Amino acid sequence: MDLDPIAEKPSSLSQKDTLFTCQWLLFTQILTLQFLVCNFHCTWLPET
Repeated sequence: MDLDPIAEKPSSLSQKDTLFTCQWLLFTQILTLQFLVCNFHCTWLPET
């Protein structure tokens, strides 16, 4: 695995890709977390 992405790509493009990837990971983590929380509530904490 290459540890220096700037050697392959221009700096601006590398930063843009990194930002997009971070936003995408954050987005998917939030969706996954919401799903797990809903699953947990439905399974273990039925509505009172």
